[in-house]
Amino acid sequence: MNEFNRYAEKNNLNIKFQLTTLTPNNSTSYLNNYSNMIENLLFRNSVKYDIYFYYGSYTEKYGPYFVNLEKYLSKEHIEKFDKDVIKNVCLYNNVIVGLPVTLDIDCLYSNINLLNTYNETIPKTWDQLINTSKRILEGEKDNNLIAYNGLFNDSEEGNLSIFEMIHSFKDAPREPHPDIKSQKTMDALKMIKRMKDEITQGEEFKKDDGYLLEKLFTGKSIFLKFWYLDYPIPFFKSPIPSAKEEGVSGTLVGGYNIAISKYSKNIESAIKVLEFITSEEIQKRSMHEDHIFSAIDNLYDDPVVCSYTDCEFVKSIQPFSFVQFNTGVYDIDYYNERYRQYFYEYIYGNEALSHVLKKIDDLTKYYKFSISREDTSSGFIVFIIYLVIAFIMCATVAFLFIKKYNNYFKFLSKDFWIIFLLGNFILMSSMLTLYGNVTKFKCGLRISLLSFGFTLSIIPIIHKLIINLTDDNNKITKWIKNNKYLFLIGILLIDLIILSLLGIKSYSVYNIIIEEGENSQKCKMIGNFGNNIIYSILIFNGIIILSILILVFLEWNIKETYYDIRFLSSGLFINFLSMIIYYAVNKLEMNSYVDYNLILSSNILIVSFSNYLFIYGYRIVVFLFKNDKNEYNIQVRMSTQNRLTSTTKSSLSNDSSSKKSKVSNKLLYYHYRESRMPN
Repeated sequence: MNEFNRYAEKNNLNIKFQLTTLTPNNSTSYLNNYSNMIENLLFRNSVKYDIYFYYGSYTEKYGPYFVNLEKYLSKEHIEKFDKDVIKNVCLYNNVIVGLPVTLDIDCLYSNINLLNTYNETIPKTWDQLINTSKRILEGEKDNNLIAYNGLFNDSEEGNLSIFEMIHSFKDAPREPHPDIKSQKTMDALKMIKRMKDEITQGEEFKKDDGYLLEKLFTGKSIFLKFWYLDYPIPFFKSPIPSAKEEGVSGTLVGGYNIAISKYSKNIESAIKVLEFITSEEIQKRSMHEDHIFSAIDNLYDDPVVCSYTDCEFVKSIQPFSFVQFNTGVYDIDYYNERYRQYFYEYIYGNEALSHVLKKIDDLTKYYKFSISREDTSSGFIVFIIYLVIAFIMCATVAFLFIKKYNNYFKFLSKDFWIIFLLGNFILMSSMLTLYGNVTKFKCGLRISLLSFGFTLSIIPIIHKLIINLTDDNNKITKWIKNNKYLFLIGILLIDLIILSLLGIKSYSVYNIIIEEGENSQKCKMIGNFGNNIIYSILIFNGIIILSILILVFLEWNIKETYYDIRFLSSGLFINFLSMIIYYAVNKLEMNSYVDYNLILSSNILIVSFSNYLFIYGYRIVVFLFKNDKNEYNIQVRMSTQNRLTSTTKSSLSNDSSSKKSKVSNKLLYYHYRESRMPN
């Protein structure tokens, strides 16, 4: 700070740099309070501070509030920093928002006196560390001597130690950090537990920095793990061991970055300060005076720097590896706490490792309905059923073009049968929007496919029932019959207009957070406008179903369509029931993503297949199992029809006194008639 102010005064920059420091002395919980303070200031668009120093692993959290340094700094200034450091702890959305000020490097401290006494070497693997520790402990028989501290305590250092151990089980230096549910992670955790059980009393692993420093300066430890300290102590500093002897180091790198608030009113001045602090000259001076490591690569080839810095140690751990937690769903501070807590349930307790890894994996993601069987087979099974039904629908279109089946498909013309099947297929395919990540687009697409597919599949049915109801002398019926495509387009336009009002912005993605469970997401309607559109879709579809039900009632006994009407009524009932189930499930609070998606997808499959079966498919079944395959003429018992006709006439005779009775009688007349009006 003082150095910059002298520099600014000398160069007439008219800039004064003031530093506010948060330390354990003025904060009861140092790291968390600092994190919360920065977040609160940035979230409130505060202009109190222009420059922030923050721990590099928080770049993802604070990145949205910092300026893009690439707009203000020269390419040469940025490129002098280690590329791995920039890539891992300085980028937000592929934009450089911070530069490294210091690097903290973890290392293994080996008691060189004890190793020489027992003719042992610096361990390169965890197995070597365990075996060496056992031999020295057996030889020393000193109750105050510990083998290894571990640093698996109840602080952020515990998280680092766990991450570091898992990291050390990689097969190659540039291999990604092992997946949380991988075999390497399981092996690493088993190694921690083995070390705790075989070379410690357990309590050493839980001790804090004070205990560690005591052992460090008294020499009462064979091995210790801590940040690299440049002090005269009887310990040799080397990279953290790994699972394999050569090629991989478990050592991790952390450190602090410098960034500029995008709400600052002094960005240009702040840039001058940042350039000064991250310059080679100041970094070199800090390495000498403050015993820090820098992220500027070429400094470790400078003989002057290497006279007071362990350049060989730094080079031995390159490429640098960083602590990068996949926080996924939760805030990084909450994630860190749970990460440590769950792992300790295995390390210090009796929790099954597989269960612990499952709970930690749950912290990192939203579960989704998927074809993959990694988490559940439900999505895969439903998708296979979808493919089977889709194949049946597509394959059986061929029956329309086989002459001997013509009598079985007289209910609709070939083109309208194809339109019916296409609409039904679109309706069924809306189920696919349940798969994968939940997005606003998928939310809107699902309801659009459901409504459009239903409307398209049902229009041919309405068309047929209307022209069956009256003779061709009726102008409306005549127009509908002669302009069937205009009729179809007209109804579809009404549906599309309603759907166009819905829009993507009507939906949001709602996060369902389950404590120690499987988090998921679902579609949620925003505001009253979107809900009103949904109600409009419901009303429109309800009017269509009601219209068909009325037509079905009026044409119930027509011989020509006797079975068609009855099967159609069954399909309508399932459609109505399915509509209620679909909207009820979306209104209910369901925490299980499997149950929610399974109910919705099954509901869509059932209604689609029932529409196919009750309106189209049953005709093929009738043909396959009918004795006389050359005729499809449904005969209805005359006694039944005579009774019905008699009832109709009686009804007409007794109730002819009022207008209401005339309407009722006319409806009953249509209901009981056995043939459609002559053309």
